[in-house]
Amino acid sequence: LEEISLANLKSVTIQLDNSYIYIEVDEKILQDAKKSFVFGRLLSLDMNPNYLGISICDYDENQNQKILYKGVISNKKINDIQVKGLTRYNPRCVYKTNKRSHEIYETVKYLLGLAKRYSCEYIIYENLTIPSKDNKLGKNFNRLVNKLWVRERFVKSLLKWCNISNVKCQDVAAQYSSFIGCLNYVEVDSIAAALEINRRA
Repeated sequence: LEEISLANLKSVTIQLDNSYIYIEVDEKILQDAKKSFVFGRLLSLDMNPNYLGISICDYDENQNQKILYKGVISNKKINDIQVKGLTRYNPRCVYKTNKRSHEIYETVKYLLGLAKRYSCEYIIYENLTIPSKDNKLGKNFNRLVNKLWVRERFVKSLLKWCNISNVKCQDVAAQYSSFIGCLNYVEVDSIAAALEINRRA
């Protein structure tokens, strides 16, 4: 952005208030040049509060799946940190919130790097809409799913960086992906679900 604005190529809008500096820009001016990709090569994600399953697969003309990469990113360590009895303005709470946001952005950067390295045509993620509610599975489960799992921020960041990086992004139905994935693949739950999401896409 600095290079673009110094060269007077595009305009960048900057606003200030008492707390933040806002920089507004059309994402298209940051887009990478079109990269070549392998047709039908998909990077898919299984999203859970503690673990993010990843798979990259190719398909032949008979729709046979060839697994090129599989892995898991864990957020469990940061989710297990509890700061009870403190206000959200307490430095420990602020640190934990900032750390979680930072990890989301680093995860998205890592995923885009994988997509570029393997020349993926699409990044596929689950279409999840889970309202906050009492899941009847205990206080810790509700805290994990309703408060700590920031799906929307992750998906918005993923969509933004896919747009900038010229990588296509698509959501698919998430119903029973873990169950069917564990029936079809001999893998860890998150990876099996990611492989099933890849197959659906």
